[in-house]
Amino acid sequence: MPFATGCFRRVGGNTKVQLGPGQRNYIDGWVNVDANFVTAKIDVWADISGKLPFRNGSVDAFYSHHVIEHLPDQTLPFHFAEIFRCLRNGGIIRVGGPNGDSAIRKFQENDAAWFSDFPDQRRSIGGKFANFHPLSRGAPDEF
Repeated sequence: MPFATGCFRRVGGNTKVQLGPGQRNYIDGWVNVDANFVTAKIDVWADISGKLPFRNGSVDAFYSHHVIEHLPDQTLPFHFAEIFRCLRNGGIIRVGGPNGDSAIRKFQENDAAWFSDFPDQRRSIGGKFANFHPLSRGAPDEF
């Protein structure tokens, strides 16, 4: 498993990257990147809240499912800037998060206890709702 200190190089074909596969979501044929090298099944170790180990414009597709909600809000602008830096022109980004329908329903019911204080602790229900980032749905095989 490479330690991500430099830039990952394309070996041939398309470079498809999954950010945060965890223990059970490894995708064959993709570059699986995670900061948890102890229990996650990965190809490259990297903290995805920091600089990504890919050259500018070198990645054809990024996929991340149920990862974005684990990143603190203050890291999100840099995280997405890094994804866009690495993405080739015409490339694809798919980001999925927690069930937005359930979150909206609990928000409307003013059920603050349903929401987690992770990754950012918040007092208001609106703030707690901000911990959810359901940006899209779908599987990476749709790329």
